[in-house]
Amino acid sequence: MNQELKFLEKLRELKGVSAGKKMTDDQIRDFFEVQELSSQQLQMIRDYLAEDDKNEDELSEDDREYLEEFDCIYKGIDLLDTSDMKLYQRLMDGDRYAFEKLAAQYMAKVLDVARAHKEEGVFLGDLVSEGSIGLTEGLTMVTSPENAHEEIMAAIRKSIRLYLMERDAVRSHDNSIIEKVQKMDDALNFLKEDLGRKVYIEEVADYMGITEEEVWDILKLTGEDVEDDQENIR
Repeated sequence: MNQELKFLEKLRELKGVSAGKKMTDDQIRDFFEVQELSSQQLQMIRDYLAEDDKNEDELSEDDREYLEEFDCIYKGIDLLDTSDMKLYQRLMDGDRYAFEKLAAQYMAKVLDVARAHKEEGVFLGDLVSEGSIGLTEGLTMVTSPENAHEEIMAAIRKSIRLYLMERDAVRSHDNSIIEKVQKMDDALNFLKEDLGRKVYIEEVADYMGITEEEVWDILKLTGEDVEDDQENIR
């Protein structure tokens, strides 16, 4: 996972920790384990925390209807046994039955993760759908029977979190910290491929239409590696 994605997940985690409560600058620094955040960087984070700070809504009527449908579809499915190493091994061996059995059993876990991430205005069914995509990916990327459960759950959570971050980015204004980080990542990837070499700070600034100081601020937030003597990235 690249630095930008790690930062975005950390940022979203911070929003969950704050739960609408005002955080001090010191608390923000402690959370990111960075002691030299500039005033502009702190303001960017505070602006993000202030966006859409709402308590989790009760389930809507549409959500309740979806849960009824979900229960009907998955009623009678065997309970998941995460200690069944043989089933995970069969999955790794390409056994289609093991894949389908685990895919059905893990849907209850997908629903649990979706409900834990439920926000106002987000349809529960959409979160479950995204989680099921992560489930499918996780089932195909298991590295060992012993690590299978953790890897599958991580894939489910990642898929749902990415969906929510993308949704936030679409809804937020141009100065949103998430959008800035995503634009930075796109710019770095494009310039590196186009130029065939490491990219200089001034080139990124010109391409994005922002100042070099702003480029530095975003890079420091995401933890991107920068060679100080050459002022080039990646």
